[in-house]
Amino acid sequence: MKKFFAISLALVMVLALSVTCFAATLNAPGNVTEDVKINYVAGASAPATYAVDVEWDSLTFTYNASAKTWDDVNHVEVENAGAWVNNSAKITVTNHSNVAIKSTIAYTAGTANGTAVATLTGGAETTLAAAAGATVAKQEATLAIAGTPTLAATSAVSTIGTLTVTIAAE
Repeated sequence: MKKFFAISLALVMVLALSVTCFAATLNAPGNVTEDVKINYVAGASAPATYAVDVEWDSLTFTYNASAKTWDDVNHVEVENAGAWVNNSAKITVTNHSNVAIKSTIAYTAGTANGTAVATLTGGAETTLAAAAGATVAKQEATLAIAGTPTLAATSAVSTIGTLTVTIAAE
């Protein structure tokens, strides 16, 4: 069995070392010439590869309708005006692709809730260049909320709009 493997291995080695060779016949004294040629084949580019990160802060905003405080001089509870605990969220689109992309961040208002309204800045269609080394293109937008929701709606979470991020080929 060892001989079989040794002979097989020797045969594989001989075949691996074989070289193609060309010859020319020369019937009289003189020279034989053959052109030496090279062939250059350009390496193929990688196909379009899309890798995009879409990140956003929490899109659930909290409104404290009124927070009562104790007035220790007059000995009464004082009702303060309501306020948003968090009133903005950042949305970021990062292009890690080997091709440029178009990114659009849009906000569509939904069912109204009192005077609470959201406004988006920085969401217009933007061309993000292809990533190159450590350099990546980003689009950043901010969704801010203002106004006062109705008291009836504050007992539960209500949807006042929709945020949409669209990615398209450049």
